[in-house]
Amino acid sequence: MKILFIILLTTMIFPFNLFSQKKCSEEIQIAINNGDLELVKKMIKNGENIDCIGEWKQTLLMKAIQAGKENIALYLINKNADITKVDEDNSSAFFKTSFYGLTNIAKILLDKGVDINQKGYREMTTLMMASSRNQLDLVKFLIKKGAKINVQCNSGYTALTYASNPEIFSFLLKNNANVNLRNFEGLNTIEQFKASHEEAKGFENQELIDNYEKIISILENEKH
Repeated sequence: MKILFIILLTTMIFPFNLFSQKKCSEEIQIAINNGDLELVKKMIKNGENIDCIGEWKQTLLMKAIQAGKENIALYLINKNADITKVDEDNSSAFFKTSFYGLTNIAKILLDKGVDINQKGYREMTTLMMASSRNQLDLVKFLIKKGAKINVQCNSGYTALTYASNPEIFSFLLKNNANVNLRNFEGLNTIEQFKASHEEAKGFENQELIDNYEKIISILENEKH
């Protein structure tokens, strides 16, 4: 079950509810997705509301970050776009920096007072999502800035158990990640990864199989 969720997180770019009221113009949303900063600037100058709400209740800033358009996100932040709003998945602009590992944007938002441990989609923290999406640099930055490692989402997973990258897993482990916390199925860390390893075999995903084997080996060596 966990592996299905990890695959979803790894590929998740856009939320799935398509029925929100659109308030931003379609043109500016397309401009953001295309990375057209000059058109975005022109439209804002000509009266487009910088904090308008588009599909899935996302702001322009959320869309820029979620699309990985760092230059547009920087422009919107510098124009005082609202950084506190959340979309239909309860995800903020800060949370969305984890999708593409936009560490510079995350730093700017933290400097503006964003809560590093705020929760978004499925009660996940930005650290959890960064871990699940293999964003090592962002994971390191968030830990350095004091992100809580052992927070659990609504399924009982932590940043450690969301990791499928052995390097991220080892880094979190060295920073006092708790291997004894249990998920909603009552499984501790090694039990979760053994179950995920079996699921990866079923999907014939060799990269995940190899990564889970490395992580299980790390955990078993920790016992000795």
